[in-house]
Amino acid sequence: MAEEALEIGLGRSFYVVLAVAGIGSFGILAVVLLLLALPWPRRLDADGIVTRGGTRHAWSDFERVAPLRGKSFRLHFRSGRVNVVPTLLDDPSVLLSRLGHRGIRVP
Repeated sequence: MAEEALEIGLGRSFYVVLAVAGIGSFGILAVVLLLLALPWPRRLDADGIVTRGGTRHAWSDFERVAPLRGKSFRLHFRSGRVNVVPTLLDDPSVLLSRLGHRGIRVP
């Protein structure tokens, strides 16, 4: 049975940070935050993972996981990197579970 695609939304906390930063900086930090979110995951399926910037990384290109600050981590692929910030995603437990089913252990 094929793995069902998972759309990964941004959580409420991301939008709160975006609004506060945007108001406090006349929108400049909001733009920076949106650009920083481009390498974050948007979609996960049987073939790989797609970032918010539209880059697709195949599971066959997966190399390793590297811890970042706090609970964040980076997925390294031969084709690039995907940054995962669980605290700013909507329902990160589903994403973490899917990665675990693929044998990807996150820090």
